[in-house]
Amino acid sequence: TKAQAKPVGSTSIPWPEPLKPEAYHGPIGELARLIEPHTEADPAAILVQSLVAFGSLIGRHSYFPVEADKHHTNLFLLLVGETSKGRKGTSWNHARRQIGAVDEVWEQVRIQSGLSSGEGLAYHVRDQTTQGNVIDEGVADKRMLVVEAEFASVLRRMNREGNTLSTMLRDAWDT
Repeated sequence: TKAQAKPVGSTSIPWPEPLKPEAYHGPIGELARLIEPHTEADPAAILVQSLVAFGSLIGRHSYFPVEADKHHTNLFLLLVGETSKGRKGTSWNHARRQIGAVDEVWEQVRIQSGLSSGEGLAYHVRDQTTQGNVIDEGVADKRMLVVEAEFASVLRRMNREGNTLSTMLRDAWDT
């Protein structure tokens, strides 16, 4: 298996156990298992990134009701692994290729990177506005998947004085 103890400094932190077979249920699980023998990427990373991508692809039309809430398919994911050795990008490229084949426009236009401010994030899903004679058509397709290769840079940007990115991300998670 690809899961093993990873050295961190002078200590060793046990790596999480591989996912149980039940985690690979359904078409996306089968997809991850089909890719597994042909890559160094962790099959769990392929699975969860494919689920995140699929949730973005189908948008907020589908949901599961829980009491008075609607639980949509939007997911937040943070993969942690060794820089340049964890194969996080490799697993993402497999997920992107497979899910992107379903909707090429989504794959080319709705996957973004470069989180720097809450206003910048909102710009990519903005509604139509009119100011005087100027009409901003906004964005009709509100689906968006943000992929950041280095989360540490996003955290640094959030720490800038007056930056609203942290608040915007919390709101995106909640609503």
